[in-house]
Amino acid sequence: MTTAENIKRARKKAGLTQAKLAEKLNTTQQNLAQYESGKRKPKRETLIKIAKALEISEQELLDYSDAS
Repeated sequence: MTTAENIKRARKKAGLTQAKLAEKLNTTQQNLAQYESGKRKPKRETLIKIAKALEISEQELLDYSDAS
């Protein structure tokens, strides 16, 4: 799964809307939607914030599809 798919899956599993998670991250819902759609890749610091907000590890959000 891609990072974008992992963010979306984890957010839904946590029972949060994009708006609620964006509020926790002090960002906009539109910005979060771009992360979830893959239009933008979050910086590492942002990925850490997302993981903390969702109470999961950063590794759970990473894209391992390129790993051999």
